[in-house]
Amino acid sequence: MFISRHYADTPQQAYGGGASAEALLLKEIRDEHRKQTELLTLIASSMGNREAGPLAVGDHRKIIANRCLKCHAEDVADNEGKGFAMSVGKEVRGFSRPEADEIGKQVGAGKMPPGGGLSESEKKVLQSIPVGRKKP
Repeated sequence: MFISRHYADTPQQAYGGGASAEALLLKEIRDEHRKQTELLTLIASSMGNREAGPLAVGDHRKIIANRCLKCHAEDVADNEGKGFAMSVGKEVRGFSRPEADEIGKQVGAGKMPPGGGLSESEKKVLQSIPVGRKKP
């Protein structure tokens, strides 16, 4: 018997099963988080902020992949990026504190990427890169 998820006491009652019920519940939580993030972005946009939206952990990886790896990918860094590789293979790598600080300094000074082109929110993200392993 299926019980409406709004009236169920457990995930098993709501979704009718063991591990798959937990997976469905996690999916529902993630979907709700995504919806809330989109709503916050929409609200901030409507308030006149062109670069609206909360910045999530890991956004620096997206920015680096889209804006920096043209010159700083592992396979072209020696020729194009003055030897500073920001990837391992096709994945954006983790950075040490001195590397993250230098990236923030170069971006903040407008030296990277050449010609600029980063939004203020992208600059803020790159000026506060978390350090450590590949996945934050």
